[in-house]
Amino acid sequence: MSSNATLVGIALILVIAIPIIYAIVKSKASARKTEKLTASLIEQNQLNPTDLYDDLGNQNFILDTNAKKLLHLEVLKSKITQQHLWDINNLKIIKADYSHYTSPSNQSIIDKIILNISPKDGDKITIEIYDENTGNMSKADDYKNAVENLVSKVNSLRS
Repeated sequence: MSSNATLVGIALILVIAIPIIYAIVKSKASARKTEKLTASLIEQNQLNPTDLYDDLGNQNFILDTNAKKLLHLEVLKSKITQQHLWDINNLKIIKADYSHYTSPSNQSIIDKIILNISPKDGDKITIEIYDENTGNMSKADDYKNAVENLVSKVNSLRS
């Protein structure tokens, strides 16, 4: 009886442990693939990153203050779905917009964080950084601080 119980116990542990191990390995492989894609784009565009904003959900921003260039990448499932490279001197506007609502406990809660970028010679681009319906609410303030830091640095580099 004890050998049967041991086999059942081992089988249960394997049923629980294997999916967890698989998820961890897959997540790390996905992160490495994203890092490789980002590194190749940095090299391809001849950038020397001084600031990385890669903790904004699916949005990544790479700032090269020496070359005055800003690279934006939207990464979904280890694939770059959107890519923009701007010369900072050719930007008319870079501005973060926030929408708020008041909770029943009378707190102001961020609903959306949107980054608006308008090049001098093109159409306005709207990048959604955070949406309460799809994002992690606990990271909203971190995203807001990072976006404000990015906008501040880019605006300080504009001539």
